[in-house]
Amino acid sequence: MNIKAEIIQSKYAPICEQVVFTALLVYLSLIVFSIPTDLNGDPNDYLHLARHLISIETLSNFNRFIGYPIFIKISSLNLAQLNLTFVVQATIFLLALHYFARSISSRPLIRVLIYLPAFIPAVAYLPKLLFPDCLLLSFLLLFCGALLRNHFFLGALFACILILIKLVFIFCIPFSLAYFLIIQKPNYSQFFKFMYLGFLVALVPIVFFLTPFPLYQTTVQNPAFVLDREQANPLPVNSVTQILCNNNAFVLLDSVSLKDIVEHSSDALYMPIGKERAKKWGCSQSDIKNIQRQLITESFFLEPVFHIYKFFKRFLRDVFVFPDAQHLWWMLDTKLHLQVSIDTDESLYSPSEIDYFRSQEIKPLKQPNLRLLSSLVSLNPAISKVFSYCILAGLFFGAILYLKIKRIPHGALLILGLLASYNFVITFFAFGYDRYLMVNYFLWFGIIGLYLDRMYLLLNVNSSHE
Repeated sequence: MNIKAEIIQSKYAPICEQVVFTALLVYLSLIVFSIPTDLNGDPNDYLHLARHLISIETLSNFNRFIGYPIFIKISSLNLAQLNLTFVVQATIFLLALHYFARSISSRPLIRVLIYLPAFIPAVAYLPKLLFPDCLLLSFLLLFCGALLRNHFFLGALFACILILIKLVFIFCIPFSLAYFLIIQKPNYSQFFKFMYLGFLVALVPIVFFLTPFPLYQTTVQNPAFVLDREQANPLPVNSVTQILCNNNAFVLLDSVSLKDIVEHSSDALYMPIGKERAKKWGCSQSDIKNIQRQLITESFFLEPVFHIYKFFKRFLRDVFVFPDAQHLWWMLDTKLHLQVSIDTDESLYSPSEIDYFRSQEIKPLKQPNLRLLSSLVSLNPAISKVFSYCILAGLFFGAILYLKIKRIPHGALLILGLLASYNFVITFFAFGYDRYLMVNYFLWFGIIGLYLDRMYLLLNVNSSHE
């Protein structure tokens, strides 16, 4: 057997996989049990929805759909044990990662490669948050793994769970259907691909007419974290001079500052005029949506080339995990500063203990969780970039291998299609927060794993012919 194939199929490979997976289990456990969660923004909203699960507000909230509030309600035993929710999220993530890795390859060392992105601090912190992104990442891996195994019913089940968490994952149903039809009727594969592509592109006008706020955010709003990257949306002020509320015309630019129009906000119900003005002017929800559509249209047609280039550039950044905002890292950094402010020598030791430390010329010991948190914060940016550049390098060597063998490994096109679909949705309907993009690491490493698996088979065949 070729020496490279021997390395991949070494008798020590299963032990190596067990060691890495156990290390990952310990690593996640340390984070879940020692680092505080972050309750700013969305988590507080999700807790509110979970507490008022059977209400018009919860059932009609399409931005924060009902799936995740139900999960919080059940996993925390009716909000009595929120820490249990974090344990459940971490467990689901580990099971999903293992399932996905085994769907990629039966070879332990290749599966080890797929586990590695889970050691990125930002990824490991996801289970300790009340954002739905950990569950979304986990069920996307389960969804992809099920399709790789041709378990279409199971894949449809995972797709339904994703949709219950975030309605925008509706694309998973036609995606899995298109893949099923391509497998069953390969002669019509191009037709099914174009049909699915048409549905994916049609999501943009569908969202525009049904619930325009996601497009309003990405087309009109200017978050502070993208202003320095030539991504600032132009102000739609050329012809938008008035709006209609309750059949009455109001001058928009005289009543609302330019800052309010492009201000980054998740207030889908009242942006851009605010709750007070909406109430004062008698604006209905239909009026608010019409205002958002009006501003989207004016902003796009003011500089269409700019917007097309912006979305294309954002798509490429998202696919290769160069996020607009390091939100997970920022939350970790915030926790570190809070911890440092209270974790003083005087809060941990009595005066006599401090004197004893000094008499031995030893600094008073800091708690291990502070050391861990400090390491996570300092290492995350560099580790994340290394993994992103590894993806680009893997893409380069994959292209070379394709030129050599003239064949893409089975399953690679499936993952590429899922990658393109997911990031298309993120590009148009959300900003590139790192917590949205972590799944891309695993999908890309899954593709690399498929290529390595293919190389192993080729090396085996060559060695058998020698």
